[in-house]
Amino acid sequence: MRTFLEETKLSRVLAVLFVFLVIFPFLILSTVTSVITEKYAKESYGNYMTQVLDSVSNQIDSVCGTYADSAINFYYNGIVEILENGEQDAEEESRIVRKMSEMRDLLGDNYVTAIYLITEGQSYLVGKNYDDFDRIVERYASLVADKNGRHVWSDVVTLIPKNRSGQKVVFAKSLNGVEEKNIAQVYMVIDLEEFLNCFLNEKTGSAIPFLLNNRGELLYYGGTEGDPAYEEIAAPDTQDQVTEMSVSHQTYLNITKESKKTGWTAGYVVPMRAVLSEFQAIKIVQIVMTVIMCLFLLLILLLIERYVVGPIRFLTDRMDAFAAGGAEETVYIPAIGELSRLNRHFNGMSSRITELIQKNTQKEKEKNEFKMEALRAQLSPHFIYNSLNTIKWMAVINRQDNIRDLTEALISLLMSSAKGREARYTLGDEIRLIQSYAVIQKARFLNFDIQFCISPEAACCEIVQFLLQPVVENAIVHGFERGKYRRGVVKVNACCAEGRLRITVADNGVGFDVEQWQRGEHGKSEVHTNIALDHISQIIALEYGENYGMEIQSSPGEGTTVVYVLPERGKTGIDDTGSDCG
Repeated sequence: MRTFLEETKLSRVLAVLFVFLVIFPFLILSTVTSVITEKYAKESYGNYMTQVLDSVSNQIDSVCGTYADSAINFYYNGIVEILENGEQDAEEESRIVRKMSEMRDLLGDNYVTAIYLITEGQSYLVGKNYDDFDRIVERYASLVADKNGRHVWSDVVTLIPKNRSGQKVVFAKSLNGVEEKNIAQVYMVIDLEEFLNCFLNEKTGSAIPFLLNNRGELLYYGGTEGDPAYEEIAAPDTQDQVTEMSVSHQTYLNITKESKKTGWTAGYVVPMRAVLSEFQAIKIVQIVMTVIMCLFLLLILLLIERYVVGPIRFLTDRMDAFAAGGAEETVYIPAIGELSRLNRHFNGMSSRITELIQKNTQKEKEKNEFKMEALRAQLSPHFIYNSLNTIKWMAVINRQDNIRDLTEALISLLMSSAKGREARYTLGDEIRLIQSYAVIQKARFLNFDIQFCISPEAACCEIVQFLLQPVVENAIVHGFERGKYRRGVVKVNACCAEGRLRITVADNGVGFDVEQWQRGEHGKSEVHTNIALDHISQIIALEYGENYGMEIQSSPGEGTTVVYVLPERGKTGIDDTGSDCG
């Protein structure tokens, strides 16, 4: 995962993280909010409609209770007593009809269209006489008798085939005497409007009312029979509940309430779109806010790309180009804050690096020039001629082994001079070079001695080639005045301390005025003098830096001491190089 993130572009990583950590959670939150809002709408509407149905059910129970209570009047007004006495005369029949008419008047003849009182041999009627009523009575006679005095509410029946005006509900009850049961049956024909008014009294908007009997049969449906929900509502097994049903790709909210007195179930069926329509404004606001937030998030992503990712990518490309060896990169990116400072720092860094590279290149060039000049000076034709001339005269005059020593010294000197820069060159190598050089110069001048005190650790330290030899040559040639100064001694000491290599080259020659030389007033007729003092100082500065260098101590008639302070480099073993330290 870490490798994938390192190799993937920052813009892609940010885009993926932005989508998964911002966009997706926001859309999920919006979806959850929408679902919760819809659920709340259903619950709120269901609770409201349940309260409405409580009121409707109570009103239906009240209406039903009124008719059930009115049936008791058959006992109170003496009708049951008359029927129990046997066959009735005309006066008793007239009294029964009159009492039944009074009952109908009390109940209201607008809704109670007829009251039938049926015995085994006689039928009494108050109100309208329906031709098909005998069929109704035949259908419910046994059921009413089995109820043994308890009332029965029938299905909705259409007694007059004229729209809703013919839809009736029949209340039936058997009458029991003191000695005999089921001496008569009472049927009250009640207009369905009596019950439907319970629904009409409530404001329900798009809700469609319906009424089921205790067998789950549809007594009333406020919509049309062609509605998709009609058949589903007519199904049995309805309880007090709020449910959803899907019919013909349409969703409905079904709210029902069962009456405890009648067993009937009153209910409303509401299209879900009507339920959610009241929350449509909230949903629209939510959608608009979601779109606006998505646009804002997209704008933020674009701003991040413009002012963060883009500048970083541009700056990275410039840094890659600069790291690959390109020229100095000066860039400007439309960044803010830390990125703006990073832009300035990069420009300053690239400028300084370019400047340091140029300085380093110049120093290397100067260093090589100094070394080549020193090498050319040491191996000048004049020196080689003098050396070979000395060897020639030694061979002619002395005919001794000294010629061998001089030849070997010259070979060693030439081999050291030809040694490449890449090869490891130590202080021990430089001491051996000086020893070979001293052998040749002794044969030439015969007026000096050279002593070495080199610690083994110091002999193993790496130094620049020809760093000491020019100073030793300066002491022999100029300090001892080319053989004029007698009893000359050159001492070369070296030791390591605190991570530094300290080398001292001292002679007891004629010396010189250091301050005068530093002012440039000293004679510069000798090339070797310049190399030994001026060039060597510059080589040390170029090779080792400003913290290291060479110090010259000299006065006329008191000799010269040159002190080198160099870094302790490449000390890997003990080089026991010609030390006279004892």
